[in-house]
Amino acid sequence: MPSYSLNLDNEVIYALNVHIKPKEERPRFKCPECGNRMVFVECERKINHFRHYNISNCEFESEPETEEHYYAKDVVENIFANFASTSQATIHYGKELPVVDNELNIKKYPDVYLEIPSLGKKIAVEVQYTNYDIRTFRNKILFYAFRNITAIYLFFGEQFQKRFKENNNIYLLKDIEKEIFYKNSLPVHGGYLIYDKNNDPYIEVPQFKPKYKKGNYDYCLALPYDRYVEIACCKTRFIKEFNPVIVKLNDWLYSNCFKQVPMIPLRDLCKHRSTSYQFSDGKIKRYKEVCSICKKFVRWLPKTEAIALGLDDGKSC
Repeated sequence: MPSYSLNLDNEVIYALNVHIKPKEERPRFKCPECGNRMVFVECERKINHFRHYNISNCEFESEPETEEHYYAKDVVENIFANFASTSQATIHYGKELPVVDNELNIKKYPDVYLEIPSLGKKIAVEVQYTNYDIRTFRNKILFYAFRNITAIYLFFGEQFQKRFKENNNIYLLKDIEKEIFYKNSLPVHGGYLIYDKNNDPYIEVPQFKPKYKKGNYDYCLALPYDRYVEIACCKTRFIKEFNPVIVKLNDWLYSNCFKQVPMIPLRDLCKHRSTSYQFSDGKIKRYKEVCSICKKFVRWLPKTEAIALGLDDGKSC
C-alpha cells in the first residue's frame, strides 16, 4: 500500500494529505517507479493509500504503509531536521526525495534521504517493516553503493528478529538479517528500531552466531571445515549475543552518516540481472545495454531492437 505518489508535475503527494470531496473531479497521479497511473484509495479500516490503476507487477505496489511505518519515517526526518538546524553546512533532507541516475533514467525513492553537498555525503534510510526476497534488498543496497550513497536499514515489526520459541535466545533470521548481522556481507548499516516506555527511539545492533546442532564449541572446532559447516552449524537457527549494542537513534544515525560502510568488493556482489539502456554519443550514435545496478556494459543494442523499444525513431544515422 504505497503512502505516496507523484502528481503530473512530479511533486510527491502523500495519501494522508489528499482530501477529495464527493463528486469532485479526482486528480491524476502516477507511480514514482514505473510511471503508470495510480489512484487514491480512501479507507476506513486501513490507512489511506495509492494503488496502480491497472494490475501491475511493479515493486512499488508491494511497499506496505502502516501508521507505525509512517511514524518511523517522521522520526528519522525530524532527526535529520535537527542535524540541519545545528549544522553550519547546507543539508538537504526529506521523505521520498528522489535519487536520480540521469544516465540510465532511473529513480529510487528512499524512505528518508539526506545529502550534505559540501562534504559529498549522501545517506538513504529505509524503514523496513516487510520482508522481501534477498535479491530485492541486494539490488537496492548495491544501487546506492555504486552511486556513493550510504544505505541505512531500520528493521521493525513481527517479521524480523523472530524467536524460535518464546523466552529463549534462539532466532529464525530472514536472509537479509543473516547478510547484515551475521555475515556482514553487504555495504550497509543496519539495526532494529525499538522504543522505550517514553516512546523515545533507540536502535539495537546485535551480532548473531549459528546454533550448533550437537556437541559443544570444542567438539565443533575439532571437525574438518567442510564437516563443520555441513554438520555442526544449523543453517536456520541463530543465537544472539548477550549484550547487543543499544543506543539512541539520533546518535546512531549521526555516527553512521560519517562512518564508512563495510569495504566489500561490490562487483562480485552484482549479478547483472536487471539491465537498462544508455545512449552512446560517439562516432556511431547508438544505444548500449548496461547493468541497472553497477552500469557494467552488457552489449551494444542493434538498431532494430532500439526502434522496437521506442528508443530510436529510425531517422538517425
